[in-house]
Amino acid sequence: SGINAEYGVRTCSGVHKYTDGWDNYYDNAYKMINFWACEFVEAPVVTITIRGCCSSRTCPAIRTWDIYSGRFDVLTIEEATADQMVRSKCDVHWIATGFTCYAPVEIKPIEPKN
Repeated sequence: SGINAEYGVRTCSGVHKYTDGWDNYYDNAYKMINFWACEFVEAPVVTITIRGCCSSRTCPAIRTWDIYSGRFDVLTIEEATADQMVRSKCDVHWIATGFTCYAPVEIKPIEPKN
């Protein structure tokens, strides 16, 4: 992870393995990924990719669903089941960049009118 302390910006990354499980959500596969250790104060920008084990078993395209300060959700774009994602060994690789502190706000006194 990278930290730009002057601006309170942090970049975290990880791989959520297929062995950590997938769930079914209607006709799609779903996964919740926690990144509380990154200590973001608001929802970061998250980039995700997916990788499977071999050319004979491809993983479907995925997208972020909800993004919060400590977790995000991943959903397949096309129909897929949790079992298919595990059989294809679909791992989610992610990068999150966000703020670890709130920017200071300068409060200026109101000047009285003459």
